[in-house]
Amino acid sequence: MLLQGLRVAPQERGKGVAAVLQRFCSDLVKSKFPDVKVTRLTRVQLLPKDFQKYRLITKQGVLLVRFRAEELKLRLSDLGLGDIQSSLSTSFKPPPVRLDYTAVRRLYLTSDRMLGVLPNATIIQDAQPFKLLPSNMAILLKKDIDWMVDDVANPTVTSLCTFPFRVPIGDDWYYLNIDIFGKELDPVRQQLLCHLQRHTATLKGHVMCQVYLHPPLWKPMVEFCRNILNVELVKEYTEQCVLESDGVLLVRFRAEELKLRLSDLGLGDIQSSLSTSFKPPPVRLDNTAVRRLYLTSDRMLGVLPNATIIQDAQPFKLLPSNMAILLKKDIDWMVDDVANPTVTSLCTFPFRVPIGDDW
Repeated sequence: MLLQGLRVAPQERGKGVAAVLQRFCSDLVKSKFPDVKVTRLTRVQLLPKDFQKYRLITKQGVLLVRFRAEELKLRLSDLGLGDIQSSLSTSFKPPPVRLDYTAVRRLYLTSDRMLGVLPNATIIQDAQPFKLLPSNMAILLKKDIDWMVDDVANPTVTSLCTFPFRVPIGDDWYYLNIDIFGKELDPVRQQLLCHLQRHTATLKGHVMCQVYLHPPLWKPMVEFCRNILNVELVKEYTEQCVLESDGVLLVRFRAEELKLRLSDLGLGDIQSSLSTSFKPPPVRLDNTAVRRLYLTSDRMLGVLPNATIIQDAQPFKLLPSNMAILLKKDIDWMVDDVANPTVTSLCTFPFRVPIGDDW
């Protein structure tokens, strides 16, 4: 389920309005789609409290420029780029390839070629993060978007560009949004030029163009836009951050009733009961084993999201200083298999809460 465009009027900010709306939407999603376990969102400005609720998936630099369409067309013509596709084909590398919907599905969904290009296997289109799923691709393919890649067989850069649409800044103002993924500067420049040539060819008026790209490419792309294309930089460097949070399963029970239920299920002694399964039972880890498994081996990198332990809504990167904090807490650490872990867990010891007696 997709929610887009949550923005609070300046005079109402700081009053918790956004939190109420987000909570309502979250509850609505949970009621209609109980299988949804993960929430993703984008933020331009992160607050310290955000890192307590979310983990960072990726960052993009935001390059915002403006120009008159007529002037840009003349500039491209002066550079010998009136027909971008023909001009670029004279370079050593083939020109960028525009993808039709069939090619998009084939490249993004039925092959693993884009996994090394997209950050965390995620398409971020106009500030909306989409995992590579058929249902998400169906949403994207309903939009007016140009899809491009440098090389279908061995892609290193791909991009999505919206068709221009009017914005109420003034007369004849248009907005163009371009999302570029990849770390190679030359293909990024090529695809930017192709999108600009294609989508300004018939425009007359002002264009506000926002380009999202790999952060280290922001500065060289600013120089390219200023010195080569002669367009105006509107805003200094800003970042768009993609965040993620897991779903929370909250249950309650009476301890006495749960113990009876576990006994009825033959799980009075969990460790003994689980040992009868084909796979060995979970392993409880002491502090020495925790340090060895989490810090001195790479076995947990495929288990933990972004190499991050999230304990009671607090994210901890795998660093000795963070582990020292965690090991001071009353926590049970568990793993399914020390040699080849696929699941790990942390459980706090029970503590009283002021809900009522004996909670």
